[in-house]
Amino acid sequence: MKHLLYGLGFGSLLALAACGADVPSDAGPPDAGVIDSGPVDAGPDAGGMCSEFTPEYCPRQYPMSPVPMGAICEVFADMFCRANGRCCQRPDEVYETFAACISDQTARCMNPAQTYEFVEALAAGRLDYNSAAMGEQRARLGTMSDQCTPVRFGDAIEMAMEGRVESGGECTASVDCVDGYSCREGICALNLAEGDTCATHAECAPAGLQCLDAACAARFAVGESCAEDEACESLLCVDGTCADPVDGAFYCVRADVPGRAFER
Repeated sequence: MKHLLYGLGFGSLLALAACGADVPSDAGPPDAGVIDSGPVDAGPDAGGMCSEFTPEYCPRQYPMSPVPMGAICEVFADMFCRANGRCCQRPDEVYETFAACISDQTARCMNPAQTYEFVEALAAGRLDYNSAAMGEQRARLGTMSDQCTPVRFGDAIEMAMEGRVESGGECTASVDCVDGYSCREGICALNLAEGDTCATHAECAPAGLQCLDAACAARFAVGESCAEDEACESLLCVDGTCADPVDGAFYCVRADVPGRAFER
């Protein structure tokens, strides 16, 4: 999923960031991080969420300025929480307040076990991060999420990172590894293929597969039975069935279940 181009070395990236200069970038394909289902209408009460009393839910302008890696959680929690309140049509999966959403989503994002902020990996030279391209993604995807267009923020964030660790090198997350490789047991190894032995969905995910009966297998289509989001092509399992992202369940959150930020 790493479609952005990163022609900068680690030292140059840090120097530009320190000076506050824009990092040259290729923002990647126009559909990066976007579910190809077109815009959908917000929930019936979405219009009422935006008022003079709750301006935090109102659509807003998004700057194209670079996003430092250390600001990822703040930036995307703000966008996601507005979409959660405006777009999710499952009342039990909408945070009670915008502040509660910001607090929980920021905590999830900054959780070392499931983080999108790979500041340590950047400092260690395991990956490159394109802050300018991420700023361009913020400007585009923020507007789309305000319109309730399904957008996977996690995908968009990781597309602004390019792993530098080659085959056999040590890693802490798959984003550390070069294209075609993922982090398994602390080592960058070739992505698993269909039929390969696996223990978790995460091991098969780089190839767009699920882990089924201890082997990587094709994900289930919309309408098929499921137990987890990762088992579905749509990455959305709702009430035991793989769902289409436009069914009103996108941007919803199971707040009582630990999970990655910006994902149902």
